[in-house]
Amino acid sequence: MSEERLPGTPEAPRPAGPPRADDTLPGTPHDTAPPSAPPETSSAPPRGGDDTVSVRASIEGPEPETTPQLGAAMHQWGWLGRVFARLFFSKIYFPTEAVDKIRDAHERGTVVYVLRVRHTLEFLYFNYAFAAYGLPLARFANGVRYLFWLPLKLLLRRIFGRDKREGIDTFRRLTRAGRSSVLFLKSNDLIPPSDFKGPYLETLIELDRQVDRPIMLVPLTLLWGRGREMVRKAPSRLKSIWGLDRLIGDRDEPRMLRRVWQVLRHARRQSLAVVCDPVDLTEFIADAGVDRDSANARGESTEAALADSLRAELAERIESERRVRIGPQRAHYIQIRRRVLERAEVVEAMREQADATGASLSSIRRKARRELKRMEARMSPRGVLRGSRLCRWLLWKRAFEGFEVDEAGIAKLQEVGKAGPLIYLPSHRSHIDYLVLGDLLTARDLVPPHVAAGANLSFWPLGWIFRTAGAFFIRRRIGGDHVYSALLKGYLRELLIEGHSLEIFIEGGRTRTGRLLAPKLGLLSVVADLVASGDAPQVHVVPVSIGYERLVELPSLTRELAGAKKRPESVGALLGARRVLKKDQAYGYINVQFGEPIDARTFLARRDYDADADDAPDARHRAIRSLGYHTVAAAGAVTTVTPSSLCAAAMLSPGTLGVRRRLLLEAVQTLARAAAVTGARFSPGLYDAERGTVSEEAVERGLTMLGRDSALRLLGSGDDRVYVAEEHERIRLTYYTNQLLPHVVGPALAAIVLRTLAEANDPPFSLSTVRAATAFATSLVRLQFVHHAGRRFEDLAAEVQKQLLELRLIELSGEDNIRIARGQARAIDTLAGLVESSVESHQGTARALHMLVSGPMSRDRVEQEVLDQLHRWFLIGELRRFESCQQPLVQSAIDWLCEEGILAQVQRESDVALALARGHEDGRALEVLVHRTEQMLPSIGDDEADEQAA
Repeated sequence: MSEERLPGTPEAPRPAGPPRADDTLPGTPHDTAPPSAPPETSSAPPRGGDDTVSVRASIEGPEPETTPQLGAAMHQWGWLGRVFARLFFSKIYFPTEAVDKIRDAHERGTVVYVLRVRHTLEFLYFNYAFAAYGLPLARFANGVRYLFWLPLKLLLRRIFGRDKREGIDTFRRLTRAGRSSVLFLKSNDLIPPSDFKGPYLETLIELDRQVDRPIMLVPLTLLWGRGREMVRKAPSRLKSIWGLDRLIGDRDEPRMLRRVWQVLRHARRQSLAVVCDPVDLTEFIADAGVDRDSANARGESTEAALADSLRAELAERIESERRVRIGPQRAHYIQIRRRVLERAEVVEAMREQADATGASLSSIRRKARRELKRMEARMSPRGVLRGSRLCRWLLWKRAFEGFEVDEAGIAKLQEVGKAGPLIYLPSHRSHIDYLVLGDLLTARDLVPPHVAAGANLSFWPLGWIFRTAGAFFIRRRIGGDHVYSALLKGYLRELLIEGHSLEIFIEGGRTRTGRLLAPKLGLLSVVADLVASGDAPQVHVVPVSIGYERLVELPSLTRELAGAKKRPESVGALLGARRVLKKDQAYGYINVQFGEPIDARTFLARRDYDADADDAPDARHRAIRSLGYHTVAAAGAVTTVTPSSLCAAAMLSPGTLGVRRRLLLEAVQTLARAAAVTGARFSPGLYDAERGTVSEEAVERGLTMLGRDSALRLLGSGDDRVYVAEEHERIRLTYYTNQLLPHVVGPALAAIVLRTLAEANDPPFSLSTVRAATAFATSLVRLQFVHHAGRRFEDLAAEVQKQLLELRLIELSGEDNIRIARGQARAIDTLAGLVESSVESHQGTARALHMLVSGPMSRDRVEQEVLDQLHRWFLIGELRRFESCQQPLVQSAIDWLCEEGILAQVQRESDVALALARGHEDGRALEVLVHRTEQMLPSIGDDEADEQAA
């Protein structure tokens, strides 16, 4: 194609025919259209204690800005071009960040745009957008035919003009003069235009050594349609048989008929223009390291070898942007199934099972095929869209007000996802978690992950909906089934090799307490082995926190925590609950936060994990365990502080059944400041970081949410108002309090230690004494809180000391002594109250376990009898807090005693028994623990004195 002025290029007062090398240079009004000011951007704020990290929005997210109307410059288009542009181009989203990338590249050198596949419509749109934003316009494009888009005057000039020079000559002259062009890397036309092929990249490499300004190659791509509708689908076997794909192309590389259909279909919806990271040609040539001798040996010049390398780099940059948004090139699920079954490990496992059981190999293979068929996902654009519509209709618009989303974290995922698949490891608080992340990501132009779901969710029709939306179903217990284990590993390998992201609920099941659970390492181990061995590409592990202002399943969880028998639940039953489907948006906001992505291969290598070293299983286990705990702790660190969690913690902290409003507001402020000092994220509008206060409106919202959950009730009015929470109400408050605890558990443990020392000794206290007592308190609750994974206690103690000093709760006396600051005893009590139930549960459990002095008992029976005894002690006033009487706390205390060697578990034929360990049969160790924990708790009856003092 000649460099005749293209549609969207402003007319310049110059002779007819191509521009000369001495014509207007880049940056002047003749080279760019009149600039249209792009929307302003705002930099991301710091996270710690700042409520602007999250953005409140619907599931669709913030409304993007579309391409501005071209205005007066539209007279340069023919009538067909003007109509087409106004109808179709104005709905395309051209991000401000993309505009900035091109402007930066233009400031650095001559811009050459690169597109993947030759399409006239994409070229026309980008030139339209460049003119609208005042960016360098492309004056040449290889293989583009645009005659029908020109006004009559230019059409005649193009047909009857004298200049008929070759495209490569025009391209060379324009680039030398600093003008911009468009290069298409390939064409899927049956007969490509004559000027499409040519040594364009070789010409750029040659010119790079001759021109003064660097040549900046800017890859571009255009996604017609957005989000859920643009997920890549597996190739259709029927269309391949009938040859339709060869005639009209596929969705990813359509021919003209299909491209026109895509444009018409998405005319009234927003599509997305993507600008990839530019390539500085000078830097690329310097870093390419092409060996001249080896190139000559292959019979090609150095420029040709560099051009091949450059073409691959540009294609990969475009593909990585498309892959992170619409997914990788997807094989048909039958092909994946065949490849998995043919893997050597799977074949070997089937042979071993056939030898061990005497069954025929063919029958084992048929069974394996059935297992794999039940496991596999069948994601499709239609399935993703179907699941999204169901969620929006049943949940997002009915039960919830909206989402609070870490938009900065989304932007970071878009960058990290270019390097390879992402492994999302979200916290698991609700059955709704399965639905949240995928729909949220697709609405923000990120491909949804394949979700690992339990086989119990594979029933029709829910299983079919989940499967087509990307879920794959696995058994919770594999046991010694080596064939199933090999199938699972092979299937995950195929997904990762294709480039699919995964979503794995690493805690295994839903948390019943609101606290993060210790990681289950099964699936993570499979992924780690594949990545470390090189069988899978580089992946990044992404900690994710999904939180709720109100939890839908809280009533059933409350019954379980108080000791009632667990009743099986399902997502289907949850969605069918009448209280959930009311159109009252009573459950507030869903909060989604992302931690810092972790390069899995680098993380494991730093911990001496070698997948090929069969003689180092301990190192492998430690590395994978470290990755799991690090991820869970990171998810806790980014969990959002909500009005519900702050108010619930303020209600529970005093330990009384009722709290005066004035004292509750004071406790809310104390806890919010403590969370802010530790770097917590807050719900939008909750915490004013500059003033260090929580608004009274936010407190009212939190109390309203807790009232809807029947977690508290109000007595009195005016200044005498008292908020009351009794027994089961306190269990509900505990759930929300536990969402705050990951941020303040360090200061809370230090506070309970300082209060204990202050009651027993005169201040000040030596730092060594405080740290020794804090070390015991930290060890006591280590199985209840997954936080600060991999950090030494000395570093944590120093950090907590710094936080308490910043809060002005303590004072240093000399270099090695510490005291509670004057007037801060109540604030110390508020923090200490957050961990009192954990300590009291240990104390009560140790006291009740004296029953084992008479001999071993079944663990299930021991847990139930201890829980019953705790309830009796609470009723007669020997326990202070009803929330100490929770089954998970009892189980945690027993596990801690087993780890400490005070109890021993004995495997019997039908169950597991508990007994006092050797050397502790007399129960003295339990008495010592009871005594130490009693010292950390306020005496029964202290509440009345505290209330009178207040």
